[in-house]
Amino acid sequence: MALRITYEIVEQFFQDIFVPRLQHISGKLEDLRVELKSLGTEMRGAAQTVRSEVQVVWGGVPSVRNEMHGLEKRVEEGFTSLRDEIQSVRNELTATNKRLDDALDMRERLAALEGKISARTN
Repeated sequence: MALRITYEIVEQFFQDIFVPRLQHISGKLEDLRVELKSLGTEMRGAAQTVRSEVQVVWGGVPSVRNEMHGLEKRVEEGFTSLRDEIQSVRNELTATNKRLDDALDMRERLAALEGKISARTN
């Protein structure tokens, strides 16, 4: 009988003290499981969003490369056109210098002829 009373006291002690605490701990663990599951779902969603954004960015890279290549080509064409224009101006200047040299040569010849004519008439 004393053993039975001791068993009942221990059993009552466990039911009064440990069972409620274990139930409380069990509830807290369940809350943590739910929260962890929610966080996992949220993190998977965020990771998917990041993946999508990275794909959009990487998808735009070839477009940017193509645009840069096109701009580079246009700049090179502009420089080529500018070089051609500069060469054309150089050619025109060379021709103008030649005409000026010819005109100066003619002027010198005319001056020499005028001097000879003047010398003969005097």
